[in-house]
Amino acid sequence: MEKIMNTLFLLMAEFNTPNIELSAVSQKYFGMSPATAEAKANACKLPVPTYRIGTSQKAKRCINIQDLAEYIDKRREEGRIEWEQVRTVKQKDKEHH
Repeated sequence: MEKIMNTLFLLMAEFNTPNIELSAVSQKYFGMSPATAEAKANACKLPVPTYRIGTSQKAKRCINIQDLAEYIDKRREEGRIEWEQVRTVKQKDKEHH
C-alpha cells in the first residue's frame, strides 16, 4: 500500500486532478498514441478502466489517478520479479562454469 501511495502522490503532483485525460498519459504510460489509446479504450482493451466526465461522446475520456498508480506499481512489481528470476539464472550459470 505504501508504494501505491508514493506513486499516487507523485501522480497528483504531476496532474493536480484525480481525473486524468487519457491523451495526457497514453504515450508516457501506455506507449501508444492518443488515437490508439482512444480506440483501445472504446474496445475496453486498456489495462485500466476509462470513463467520460459528461454525457457527450465528445467529452474527454479520462482515467482515475488511483487506477493509474496501481497499474504503474503492478508493472514495477512484474519487472522486479522478472529481473530477480533472470539474475538468479545468471548467478546459477556462473556457479556452474
